Amino acid sequence: MLPFLRTDEDAYFNLIAWYSTKRRGFVEEITYIWRDNKSSITRAKPEAQYFIETHHYYIRSQVEAFKFLFDHNVAIDDELITFTLKNLYEYYMHARYYHCDEQYLDSLMIQLRDYPRIQQWYNNINNWLEVLKSFQVGAQYEDGNIIFYQETFNVWVNKLLYKGD
Repeated sequence: MLPFLRTDEDAYFNLIAWYSTKRRGFVEEITYIWRDNKSSITRAKPEAQYFIETHHYYIRSQVEAFKFLFDHNVAIDDELITFTLKNLYEYYMHARYYHCDEQYLDSLMIQLRDYPRIQQWYNNINNWLEVLKSFQVGAQYEDGNIIFYQETFNVWVNKLLYKGD
């Protein structure tokens, strides 16, 4: 749908497809076709190098998916917004660790600020209770190092999505 998304476009596509369809079904059998391509974009470079070069595409794809759904008045439940924001937070903090362009990442996230559905999520106390209950990340382990995040999820979300009165 968006030709400028170069990687992790499956996340963007899946989010839009799931919320845009009227009928959904499940297959009991676990199916997945995976090809071991040693020269693929995700395998040709060390994990850290791959992440440094592609993190912003992933964040952008999630933001663009939300914008698409919001612009088309698709009903999105709070659970998906919570999960996606928590996921974006982890990608953002990881990108910060690698000294990526925070201004660019901020500009992506801030695009969501004016959407009424984001403000509804932000102002619903139950969403924050869910965050407190299920989200305990303040660091992650990578290549023998612990990466401590510089700000908590609530501070990050407040900085980027709080619209105020």
